Amino acid sequence: MEALYEPLKMNYLLLGNQIPHAHWHCVPRREAGTDPAPGGPLPFEVLDLGRQDEEQLQADTRALRQLLNPTGRSGVRQ
Repeated sequence: MEALYEPLKMNYLLLGNQIPHAHWHCVPRREAGTDPAPGGPLPFEVLDLGRQDEEQLQADTRALRQLLNPTGRSGVRQ
């Protein structure tokens, strides 16, 4: 995440109080002007579903997969 987004800092949120399963949000925090709450806690509304552009989300997913597995091999031993 840090290699792709190059954030000023990363917020890691483990949530599960209102939703019946624990899940994580890894949120790259940016400089003032692009960060919705610079220097403060991230508002929960910013994490709402549907906020990300689908094409950008898919492009980011491909880039993260490439960073995790640059050889393109499955990693499964035979």
